[in-house]
Amino acid sequence: MKKRILLVLGIAMMLTASVCAQETEEVNLEAAQTETESEMPEEKSMTMDKKMVKKLMGDLGDSTLRTTRKFLKKGGVIESGYKGDAGNGLQQMLVDFGCDITIDGAVGAKTMEALHQVQERFGIEPTDKVDLAAFDTLVPLLLMTKGIDSSEVDLEEFYDSVGGDGYYYYLKGCALAGAGKYYSAMEAFQNSSYEDSEERVAACVQELPGSGELWRNPNIPGSDSGLTFTVNGSDDSRGMCFQMFNPEDELVSVVFVRGTGSATTHVPAGTYHIRDGSGTEWYGMNETFGPYGHYEYLTFSEDEAARFDANLDYGNYELAINVSEISEGATNVGSSGVGWNDYFGDIEG
Repeated sequence: MKKRILLVLGIAMMLTASVCAQETEEVNLEAAQTETESEMPEEKSMTMDKKMVKKLMGDLGDSTLRTTRKFLKKGGVIESGYKGDAGNGLQQMLVDFGCDITIDGAVGAKTMEALHQVQERFGIEPTDKVDLAAFDTLVPLLLMTKGIDSSEVDLEEFYDSVGGDGYYYYLKGCALAGAGKYYSAMEAFQNSSYEDSEERVAACVQELPGSGELWRNPNIPGSDSGLTFTVNGSDDSRGMCFQMFNPEDELVSVVFVRGTGSATTHVPAGTYHIRDGSGTEWYGMNETFGPYGHYEYLTFSEDEAARFDANLDYGNYELAINVSEISEGATNVGSSGVGWNDYFGDIEG
């Protein structure tokens, strides 16, 4: 049966979202930060020579990190209680690794706890002080986490020389999992036979979230419109993820419905572009159902210039998937299938 999608104006009452985003993301972050069981060979070091690190710093292109490294090159050390510009760089690095800390230059217990989590993620012995060697050890791992390919340094050659064949992909898998990119992490672990790679492949498939709003953009305030996503005729082994963008392509809300059920988000009145993805294997909010999921853009108008525009006024709306009958007053909504890469790209592309 061909799927029909309806947009229905809700009249009777405001539906309440079943918010589970915080719990879901905490579980995923906890999984990403599982301590690496492998140990580095004692006779070798993960620290690159200074010329290699300098090239990698150029690839990162972050002046805040450069300020921190200059401080450490002069013999400076960052530890709990430190306050200054170098602390900003360390905190920025930890945020880029996915840690939820404040960037204020004041290094305290939370900053050090985040540092230890990152170090443990990659099998590095936690340190209570950050000197130049400790900082430089994290630089190439940050490139992996951010998905930046070095222009001059062969990271695979370096890490395989340190830990053996497959060690680079093992670290890359740890980096991608830490960034919440579990499908990409799974691919990296599949290319490695290092230590517990096989177990980590299986761990990359995350539990399907419960129905609710996974994420709401804190920089876009307002809740004039309530939009409920309702999915019919699906079992609990399958889920649907909806992403709402404003016309400036800013992600506003991410909503998940597991099996048959509903979830609601409240957003400012305005125009939105909505995408949905569905599947049975979940790889976190950043990579949803991976390349084998089904993805599409929803279309709301026959006008080519405005076909993606869902116009939400003040009030409550429902977007119903797989309905058996068209409700009175409902508006048909179309869809345009896209590949996984396009699902995360420019909706106008």
